[in-house]
This record gives sequence, structure tokens and C-alpha cells, in this order.
Amino acid sequence: MTPALVLLAGLSTEAFAASLNIDLDQATITSIGGDPDELDTLLRDEIESRLQLEADPELMEKLARANVQAVRGMGVDYASNPKVFAFGLSVGTAVNGSGFDMFSRDDSLLPSNGFTAQAGIMAGINLGVFKPGDDALIDRFMVFTNAMAAHPMAGDFQADVWTWGLHGQYAIVQPVKTGVFTWGGVDATTGFDLASYSLSLAQGTPIDGGLGTWDATGTYVVKARATTIPVEFSTSASVPGVSMWLGLAGDLAPGARAEREVSLSGDVTYDDDPDVVFGNVGAKITERVDVKPVGGRLFTGFQFDIVAVKIYTQLNLSTDKSVGMHAGIRAAL
Repeated sequence: MTPALVLLAGLSTEAFAASLNIDLDQATITSIGGDPDELDTLLRDEIESRLQLEADPELMEKLARANVQAVRGMGVDYASNPKVFAFGLSVGTAVNGSGFDMFSRDDSLLPSNGFTAQAGIMAGINLGVFKPGDDALIDRFMVFTNAMAAHPMAGDFQADVWTWGLHGQYAIVQPVKTGVFTWGGVDATTGFDLASYSLSLAQGTPIDGGLGTWDATGTYVVKARATTIPVEFSTSASVPGVSMWLGLAGDLAPGARAEREVSLSGDVTYDDDPDVVFGNVGAKITERVDVKPVGGRLFTGFQFDIVAVKIYTQLNLSTDKSVGMHAGIRAAL
């Protein structure tokens, strides 16, 4: 049993514990000409490689930071300047620590970088609709909310994603139209997002030890949770059919963490005759990293304007080495 490890460093907290128990029947293995020590060594090496029994706080921190970025801007419209409402659907992803290499994997069950995905349905309303007339001040306020829960498959894993956010946007400088060109003014946006992303092993994972195979079944879950508060300033420009926007933000995540929970067990069976059982293996891991990232972010995007329909994409680049992208379709009036 590896003793639990607790570290406090700056804005992160790390905790880790792991155990691996291999119980082999030496008489059965030697009776077919096998070497119990060799099987034990091969199984142990392969299990430690596949399950990553060593602590990996760097990867856990990357997962937590990526989850913070995955929902950035997903629940807000930065360019349509709606006078009544906005409504849309979007999907997005973020990665931390590996640039645009979002899908990097190796032989381990864990991803080799900090990667999360999110989706959301967004709805917004201009507060001016509650007070018709020429009240320019209230017309400057938009309130947005976004939410989503989904359970897609991701390879051998069942993914569970959910998010909820609430944001307010105020037009500090109102849009200015000159001919076919419209400058969108300057908007200030803030609010909060709650985001969760988890991967659960949906089936057993066989691990080969040369002479025999461990049929590992049980729980293997990787989770990322975040509560985030963005403070954003943005501007936009449009001509008929196309809009673009650019913004700067300060991001605070008062509650962001990543966790790994593993509890796998099963028999080790002879490769040439699965009815022959060599023994059993059990592995347990708990790992958690809490972070409170505070940083800056540049975001930009563009959309095709087809009357009230908007087809858009947005890119987020953060000072904590996170890259996020999302895209979707919206309607705004």
C-alpha cells in the first residue's frame, strides 16, 4: 500500500493513495511449466502502466484547468446585440498544457493531456422588453442562462457532462452603424458557470501478463468539477452576413478540482485455457487535485448572420496554457 500523500503548494491541494494486490497460485502456474515470479512481474508492470498507479498531480491539475475553460463564452452572445431575445445550442472542448493537441492518448486508460468537453443550450433576454419605450439604459442589459446534461460514449468510457451558467451583459458603449458597417460598441459581461465532466469505464479491461490475463472489472472514473466567474470586456464588428468579436477577460475559479477513483478486481486466467485460474488481482486508487486558477484570457470569434440565425465559433486562449473552442447555432432578434 502506498501511503496517502497530501501536499499544499500555492493555489493547489493534492491527495493520493493507491494499492495493488496480486495473489497467484504458484502450484497451478508451475504445474503447466510457468514461472509465478515472471507472471507477477509482467502483470505488475502492465497494470502500473495501464492504470497509472503512480500519482500524477500535473495531469489532474490540467484536467481541472481544462474543465474551467471548456464553457467559457458558451452561454453568451457577443455580436448579435439582440433587442428582444437570443437562443442557441453549442458544443465545445478545451485542453490545458498541450496547445491544440486535444486528442493525445497513449496506452494508459488516462488521457495524456488535460482534456474536457462540454455542451449547452443558451437563452438570453434583453431587459428592455419588460419596459417598452425609449429607456436607453435598461435596453443595454442582457441576461443569459445556459444549461445542459448529456451522457455520450467516448471509446471504452461513458462520459457524463453537465453545465449551468448565469450571466449579465451591459453595453458600456452602444453599437454605432455607418452605412453597411456596424461597430458593436463595448460590452461588459460577468456571471458564473458550474461545469462537470467525468469519464467512467463502461466495460472490463483485460490486462495481459504474458502467460495469463487479468480481466479487470469494477470502477474507473475520472472527474473534473468547476465553479468559475469570468469578468469580460468585448467589442464586435459586422457587415451584412458576417460578424466578428474580440475580448479580454479575467477568470476566477473559486472551486475547481479533478479526481480519479479506481476499484478494479478480477481473476487471472490462463491464456490457452480460460477455465484455468491462476489467482486474482485487486487495484485501488484515489487521487484528487484542487486548484483555484486566476488568469487572463483572450477570446475571439466570428459568425455567419442569416437573418435571425447565427452560425458561430469562438476560440479562447488563456494565460494558464488552456485552449478552448466551441461552436453552435443561435437565433437572435
